[in-house]
Amino acid sequence: MKLSGHLKATASLTLIVANLLVWSLPLVLLLVTRTLVPASRGLMSRLGIAVYRHAVAFDDWVLNRVSGAHWHDPYLELHRDEVIVVVANHRSWTDVFLLQSIISKRGPIVKFLCKRELTYIPILGLICFAFEFPVLRRRARGAQSEHDRRDDDRRRVRDACEVLYKAPAAMLIFAEGTRFTELRRNRSRSPYVFRYVRRA
Repeated sequence: MKLSGHLKATASLTLIVANLLVWSLPLVLLLVTRTLVPASRGLMSRLGIAVYRHAVAFDDWVLNRVSGAHWHDPYLELHRDEVIVVVANHRSWTDVFLLQSIISKRGPIVKFLCKRELTYIPILGLICFAFEFPVLRRRARGAQSEHDRRDDDRRRVRDACEVLYKAPAAMLIFAEGTRFTELRRNRSRSPYVFRYVRRA
């Protein structure tokens, strides 16, 4: 990577982190209000979605104008009041930005199945709680069996899906659980080569 590439990457990362910091204050206020005044839940949810869309729009601007990243827009026919389940392989850190850009531009906001470890990262944890992302455990707790851990995760996903019908969103699942590479695909010898879009 040339010097200009390093500068663009540094500037982009700085602006994206600053964007998260700027929008974290309104999210805290919305989360506190929603907790203390349950009757405000609907309004707080709508305001939270507005915060989400503004944050994604700024990230798009940074990636397009500052870093020079461009991608093909498939122009999916999406609606903001529909529920979508998105299953994808995790190839790189840009996956999240790309999927958010494509889906939330015309469709609902994107929610993620999160690993519990992510909730301990200050800003990411706030986002998980503010938007009610389902949080799953990688391993069983203490005396909890692996079977019980999986049942607990299933319950969390089911509860999250119930929330989706009250506040439509696209549920994103990186099903592979690790970053996708050609080498891993070849080792797995998976027969699946097609990509599908299925509505919930």
